[in-house]
Amino acid sequence: MRTLALLACMVCAACAEDDARQKAVDAKLTPAYNKCMEANQSTPGMIDCVTAEFGVQDGRLNTVYRKLMRMFANEAKRAEALRAAQKLWVQFRDANCNYVASEAEGGTMQPLEFEQCRLTMTVERTTELGRELGSEK
Repeated sequence: MRTLALLACMVCAACAEDDARQKAVDAKLTPAYNKCMEANQSTPGMIDCVTAEFGVQDGRLNTVYRKLMRMFANEAKRAEALRAAQKLWVQFRDANCNYVASEAEGGTMQPLEFEQCRLTMTVERTTELGRELGSEK
């Protein structure tokens, strides 16, 4: 019985963590994205909304990355480490999102799942890198 109770607590904690994570991401999304999603109930329409928002958030990530690279202008090893990490992170993000979307393999939701994953991971990465600039909490 204790094992079952412990397992239930762990599941609840994981759900709460996922909910907090999603709320943090949602807080960074543009009002235009929210309006777009409210107006588009079809899968293709939602894909368009997510893709457009990804463009905005990817631009934010690139801005933070460029600021960090300028900040590390006199720290060649640090700049190279960030460059390498970011290159690998993009590969990981895309591979991870392919995995996440594979659950809907062949269905109309697969591209939406992929784009939603890319959007979420990009917002989270921007926050992570932004902390080094002091611009993201």
